[in-house]
Amino acid sequence: MTAMVLLSSWMASQVEFWKPVQGYEGYYDVSSQGRVRSWRHPCRRGHMLRRDIAPRVLKESLNNRGYRRVILENANGGRKTLFVHQLVAKAFIPNLEERTQINHLTGLKKDCRVEGLEWTTPAENTRHAVRHGLSAVKSEEQVREIRRMAKSGISQALIARQFNLSSGGVCLIIQRKRYAYIDD
Repeated sequence: MTAMVLLSSWMASQVEFWKPVQGYEGYYDVSSQGRVRSWRHPCRRGHMLRRDIAPRVLKESLNNRGYRRVILENANGGRKTLFVHQLVAKAFIPNLEERTQINHLTGLKKDCRVEGLEWTTPAENTRHAVRHGLSAVKSEEQVREIRRMAKSGISQALIARQFNLSSGGVCLIIQRKRYAYIDD
């Protein structure tokens, strides 16, 4: 009996819901499982909108930071590259507080399932990354140490080498443009 309950709840969690992609309604859909499909099909004259043929799931690529992305084409033939996690969040997660970033709760950039995403502020997103060891700076104490070293006159280049960061990244930490919520 317990196995059947677990199996049925697992199966229910695997249901895939589709919603239109904002700005591309009728042409593209995004799913709760993080897939994007197109109703546009190749033909001799370019692409044609066909509702009589099953939609095709788009091929994805990864950007240099590891985020999944797809290329969508508008009615005029203009192409735009969009991130899958943003399409999923916009379609399925209400953003009542008008937050600007999307956090991957699992810490996996490739995981674009709706249950693994949330709207967040930049500060909350950074806190999550530091707390879970997902950023180059692995702890709040490292941020404090970087700022202490800079105050004592150690060069940003030397600090960057020690913490495996760029000099620009160190500069942003020192100027409190990154990790502003961490006090000295």
